[in-house]
Amino acid sequence: MGAVLSDDAGRLRILHHSLGGAVLIVLVALGAALRFETSVADPNFDVRQPEGMLKSDPALLYYITERILEAGGGVPDDFRADPRIQHPSTTDIPAEFTVGQEFLVAWLHGSGGSTEPLHVFAQRVMSWCAAGFLIGIYILVLARTRSIPWAVVAALFAFSIAANYRTIGYIFVREDLSLPLFALHLGLLAFAVARPRWPVFLAAGCAAAAALSTWHAMSFLVSVELFLAACVLFTSRTSLFELPGAAALLIAPLLAGLFVPALSHGGLLVSPAATLAVVLCGAGAMARRGKLTKRMRLAGGVAAGAGHVALAFGWTFFSGRGGSYSHVYQVLMAKLLSGGALPEDPHEIPFDARLLWQGPFETLRPTDILAWLGWPAVLILIAVLVRAWTRKTRTPGFELWAALFVVASFPMAWLFGRLVVLPGLLIPAVVACFGARDKHAPRLFALTAVVVFLQAFLIQSALRPFLLNHTQAWYLPPGRQNEIAQLVRWVEANIPSEEAIAADFMNSTAILAHSQNPICLQPKYETEKSRRAAEEFLSGFFYGTPAEFHGLLTERFQVRYVLIDRYTLGSLSSYTAGLRAGEPWPEGSAAESFLSQEGEVLQGIEGFELVYRSPATILQRGGQPYDFFRLYRLR
Repeated sequence: MGAVLSDDAGRLRILHHSLGGAVLIVLVALGAALRFETSVADPNFDVRQPEGMLKSDPALLYYITERILEAGGGVPDDFRADPRIQHPSTTDIPAEFTVGQEFLVAWLHGSGGSTEPLHVFAQRVMSWCAAGFLIGIYILVLARTRSIPWAVVAALFAFSIAANYRTIGYIFVREDLSLPLFALHLGLLAFAVARPRWPVFLAAGCAAAAALSTWHAMSFLVSVELFLAACVLFTSRTSLFELPGAAALLIAPLLAGLFVPALSHGGLLVSPAATLAVVLCGAGAMARRGKLTKRMRLAGGVAAGAGHVALAFGWTFFSGRGGSYSHVYQVLMAKLLSGGALPEDPHEIPFDARLLWQGPFETLRPTDILAWLGWPAVLILIAVLVRAWTRKTRTPGFELWAALFVVASFPMAWLFGRLVVLPGLLIPAVVACFGARDKHAPRLFALTAVVVFLQAFLIQSALRPFLLNHTQAWYLPPGRQNEIAQLVRWVEANIPSEEAIAADFMNSTAILAHSQNPICLQPKYETEKSRRAAEEFLSGFFYGTPAEFHGLLTERFQVRYVLIDRYTLGSLSSYTAGLRAGEPWPEGSAAESFLSQEGEVLQGIEGFELVYRSPATILQRGGQPYDFFRLYRLR
């Protein structure tokens, strides 16, 4: 009789897991469909031709994907010394960029024999990748609660948070692949902590290594993850690496730090993240030595971390490879000192900080954070954490770490707007993990279900530009997108492909992606070389005379063509160059001449021949038409 009951219980368990897995698969498929169908339904999304849509980072990733496809899915011959991305120097692509999704899209496009245009196919693939973040959330909650209903409601909760759709409509975005891998890492880590086995720790480490290898910013998320684990170590005096097999967690990141060019070049193994990992490992190793006090274990971890800091400093000093992320530390310090407000005087912060402090790295207002996350989600998170804080039962180490992580994710989202997705990922998992442990778990489960229902209505409001109007601001106004398309087609037809063109980093890659003419500036700033090139170009344009700008272009950048965009240079780049908002261009500067709307001025700049000017189709507020682009050949 007992065997029959045991068999029935086993079958019921399998049925429950099958139903939970089926719901998860349906949610991922719905998420992928929502992302893709909404993107292509945008009236400004051209499903036939990508010209005009690709610019800045997405255009750069498109170019790299094209190169991989041209190489038959393999590594291009000049992959480690590309001559087109940062003319006149060459670029080691896998060392300077976290190449990942480019290979994925290229391999799937080539092996599947797809007839879709590359940009549409890439949108489809990355929609599925981005929707896959639900898998990690589901695994995490299931591992910590052993409850399929809680895991399902957490996945539904995450599905209903608008922040998790921040990248909808973009063709190529790094986090669409990296963040789902990070979520998978968190889920596998939760599973490994609940049932310590080295293969699961190894799998969690592999997911972390893959996330690190596909997005530069992921190293900072991992640093925060490890810092909070160290905080738990200092409060509870216990380390994650005391668990059996936990050391396997570091194998894959260690190998990635050695053999993935972007990580080895960026110094992952001598980074703050590596130091924190050494501290945790040292404390865990001391704990396994026998009867040592918790204070001694902690001291051992700190000593190991101090030794690693000394080695990291020596490596950085003698290799001369430091400074890859100095601009991030500069903008972080600038934001903290200014309270997140961009200083009125640009010269109060360094050029590198001004360069990064724009676009997705803008400070996000608290009201915007609330709009992206939804007030029901924030309220239930606060309620659950307050209950956990006031109750007398001890919070397990993993839940304590998760609570610290979700709290830390709010100031991170405030500092860098693109990280608003982090609390979007963590809130459902934390609510479910703490809710399932509460003595009133059934009531909290019902309350969470109500929150999910409310979020379903709020997401329509937060994503109204996408879900209702089907428009992505990245492709607005349509007239500008058409001007970019006309420009790149004219370049393809009239300028030899070997001729380099100097331009801002927004439009440079638009040219690179289609005509593959060499460009001088690219939109990634992880290297000192790329940041200094941007500073020289902007300083020469805004503060040099046309003759001095001519000399900079011919001698420093070695080009015969320069593209001027009134919007990117005149509006977006003036503050970065050091001009206050509304400040007129310096008298006699190249900017004063090239940003003019007077045809006689544009055609009379000594040393420059105007060979292309886009049609004046965009209307100013006053109703007067104006144009964006003018392309010059240097005499």
